[in-house]
Amino acid sequence: VSQGVREKLDFAENVLACAKTLAEEPDMERAIRRMLSQVVEFYQGDRAYVFEPGIDGKELWNNTYEWCREGVSRQQENLQKVPAAVMGRWMKSFAEGQSIQIPNLDDLRESDPQEWQMLHDQGIRRVIAVPIHRDGQLIGFLGVDNPRHCMTDDALIRMLCLFVVNRFNRNR
Repeated sequence: VSQGVREKLDFAENVLACAKTLAEEPDMERAIRRMLSQVVEFYQGDRAYVFEPGIDGKELWNNTYEWCREGVSRQQENLQKVPAAVMGRWMKSFAEGQSIQIPNLDDLRESDPQEWQMLHDQGIRRVIAVPIHRDGQLIGFLGVDNPRHCMTDDALIRMLCLFVVNRFNRNR
């Protein structure tokens, strides 16, 4: 089987596995964490997470779900009540339905030193993050840190966001 066909098959298998997890796992937190572990495995990343706005609106954002590969330090506790202003470029892109793709963090060192420092302090060298929208409103984002496979392809996590929204709606 060619490399391209193998990658497409892997992609389809991962979408199916994640969708199945989100549909069948009764516990929301367990479902999201299992889905995040599958995202990390597909992208061969270090960490995957979901951020949602705090209960007080969209000014403060929380890392509500996180899954880390063994040996990777958790950041969830450090990423609570993050001001939207700190993630201004990300929020603007997400509001427009665009993803954030940083294939090389060092490219931001000069252009956006604050963003570079925040990501660098977490051990992030590459990142893909995509918005989660419901009824045209930004309700969160899903990201993966340090992907080593499909480093600039957000197709899998973009598709998974649709399943995540469906699960959020079901839980509501």
